[in-house]
This record gives sequence, structure tokens and C-alpha cells, in this order.
Amino acid sequence: MERRGRVPGTVWIGSVPVAPADFLATLASEILQESPETGIPLKRGNFMAEKYAAEDSERVFDWVIHPAGFHAPNVMDLAKLQCWTLKPAALH
Repeated sequence: MERRGRVPGTVWIGSVPVAPADFLATLASEILQESPETGIPLKRGNFMAEKYAAEDSERVFDWVIHPAGFHAPNVMDLAKLQCWTLKPAALH
């Protein structure tokens, strides 16, 4: 994070891929503990920004360029992951 200035899409702990929300929830939990544990259990994170990405449905892809009944669940999962890159607008 220090080198790239952002939270990565996947945090690798050894050979285990960890979702950014879970990594940050675990990190925050340990920082708030007065005596951190030596074996740190992974906490489940609740990333709120992904609620702004639509769920996969025919309605999302109701454009003339898509065939009737088109679904793209992997595209919508990627959209949720990309919510990590959203930055709030700065008021000037």
C-alpha cells in the first residue's frame, strides 16, 4: 500500500489470497486490541462501497446491443471489486 498508494485488489498472506475488506477488518481489529494475539484469526470485512454496484440481472443489461436475457455475473463481480478504486470528489 505504501509503494502504490492504494489498497491492492488482493492481499496475499503467504499463498492465501485475502479480500481487501477482510484484510482491513482484520488489521483494524488487531490495532484496536490492547494485547494482539500471536495467531490472528481472519475477520470478515463489510465493504460498504460495493452496494453501489448493481447485482447481476437482465435489467442491468437491457440495451439493444445485448441479446434478450443476457447476464454477466463475472462482470458485475468485477464491478464490485472496482469500487475499491472509487475516490470521493473533492470540493474546491
